[in-house]
Amino acid sequence: MSLLDDTKKILLQNSIRPQKKLGQHFLVNEEILNQIISAAQLSKEDTVLEIGAGIGILTSQLVPLVSKVIAVEIAPVLINILNQELAGYTNVLIIKEDILKVNLSELLDRKDQRLKTKDQRLKIEEEDRRQKTEDRLRISDLNIESRVPSSESRVPSSESRVPSPESRFSAEKKIKVVANLPYYIVTPVIIHLLQAKENFSTLILMVQKEVGDRILAKPGSKTYGALSILVQYHCQVERICEVSRQCFYPHPQVDSVVLRLNILDRPSISVKDEQFFFKLVRAAFSKRRKMLINAISDVGISKERLTESLVENKIDPKRRGETLTLEEFGRLSDFLKEVESSK
Repeated sequence: MSLLDDTKKILLQNSIRPQKKLGQHFLVNEEILNQIISAAQLSKEDTVLEIGAGIGILTSQLVPLVSKVIAVEIAPVLINILNQELAGYTNVLIIKEDILKVNLSELLDRKDQRLKTKDQRLKIEEEDRRQKTEDRLRISDLNIESRVPSSESRVPSSESRVPSPESRFSAEKKIKVVANLPYYIVTPVIIHLLQAKENFSTLILMVQKEVGDRILAKPGSKTYGALSILVQYHCQVERICEVSRQCFYPHPQVDSVVLRLNILDRPSISVKDEQFFFKLVRAAFSKRRKMLINAISDVGISKERLTESLVENKIDPKRRGETLTLEEFGRLSDFLKEVESSK
């Protein structure tokens, strides 16, 4: 029986009609499935966080290969299927939650293997709900910011529990992420993952091809923007394969791409103030058709001093933001930060 037949059978048995508005497009191409698994370069010592586990097609392939799989799924009806399909495995933790509301550092610090039965899984879920107290604090230590397009308007929760130093992973314990991201929350999820990047070594993400092009874009291209800089600042990015819309059931309206994001030990460039750096980047791309001198005029520095700063850094004030390299943005950010501090 093919993957498509298996998927249709499981959905039919559970009286499920995929909700396209929720991004419920199930991968039914075995070749792409194998490429995703291969791209993750898994070992028996690995822990994998799977976002959007669906009906467990990928999950069931991951669990025999690794030490532990943490599968996050928001749809209650799909959680029921996951519990049925994965009942025979003891190294999988199934979480019913919106990934954007999950404190990733706390979630990934769970080292127990208590979830051997459905009843035990439900008990842990109940414990999780009780632990969501009102003493949450804002995580702001990484100062990662990006403008989210209106088509991807959901944003990560602004509140999260601050993890204790003991919950941080050492290098050899970092997690790998495998995710087929619903198109409408791609950018918020990427930001959410990068806010907890100290926990991860690799992100294998299947995203809308248009978003993949933006992530991979180089200066001077139409797709180059704030998302390109955000991801390339924190990660080494590689295109694994393109995925036709025909590889899903039901078919989405667009094609996809699988990317591998290797988290860098240090950002690709060094800047003095990350918050100011991303503020400058957002300003430069918020008015793409304007000259750089006009686009960044609201960073809190006079236009005359901005012009002088650009010239001193060998950047033509008439250039547009999408022509600047990551290094140029970094150099300009450091220079303008000093100008701001000297006021």
